[in-house]
Amino acid sequence: MDLQFFESEQVPLPPEHVRVTSARAAPYPDRRRVRVAVSLTPFLERPDVELRIADPAGETLAEAAVIECVEHEFELTLHLRQPSPTAMVCHLEVKLSYPERDLASAFVVEFSLPAPAG
Repeated sequence: MDLQFFESEQVPLPPEHVRVTSARAAPYPDRRRVRVAVSLTPFLERPDVELRIADPAGETLAEAAVIECVEHEFELTLHLRQPSPTAMVCHLEVKLSYPERDLASAFVVEFSLPAPAG
């Protein structure tokens, strides 16, 4: 028998109700890496999560995929393909999906990549 106890707001949800609840991006001082934190609603079935950082023109600066995510809150570091010579506002796009069920939701947050020091 498998007993699990959850806080009332932490009850795992079926795929059609799972969403990204928050996401944040924080550039490292070296401007080559970005720490990303993502929170999802608790889930019964493991979703796939795609992460993408884009510049103001929509060009991809970094991307990653988490297949069958295990935790509903996680952090990881994305490495930018090329550092920008100037400051800019970037977009972190988080896409949650259940490919076998054709379900998906997206979440976008802006963050600033600072100008190089010096």
